[in-house]
Amino acid sequence: MSSASKLRTDWVCIATEGQTVDERQIKREWLTDMAESYDPEFYSASLWPDHQRYYAMGDVLALKAEEVDGKMKLFGQLSPTRDLIYYNQTGQYKFCSIEPVEDFAGDGKTYLFGLGVTDTPAST
Repeated sequence: MSSASKLRTDWVCIATEGQTVDERQIKREWLTDMAESYDPEFYSASLWPDHQRYYAMGDVLALKAEEVDGKMKLFGQLSPTRDLIYYNQTGQYKFCSIEPVEDFAGDGKTYLFGLGVTDTPAST
């Protein structure tokens, strides 16, 4: 894993099925696939500021999917760096943006490749 942090969040909602505010679609199957298949020992998704891969701000430790009010939601336990915690305290990088990859490593399932941390949410 890229993060030396031992900090761990509680379960945080990182995505909700349906149309995003920028008109992309988050599929229910993606969320359930990611929750079922995520294994940080196999491939660990890092937290990337604005999806830019120049400085990881933590790791995704675990995923679970749950239906809430008729919509599937993906929850993650995250291990943020101290820098990300500082930015959150100043009001930055407060939102998550999933990076799903369909048929990851040829297994036919969608996997969480990375998690962007952003100032503007795309998922409701």
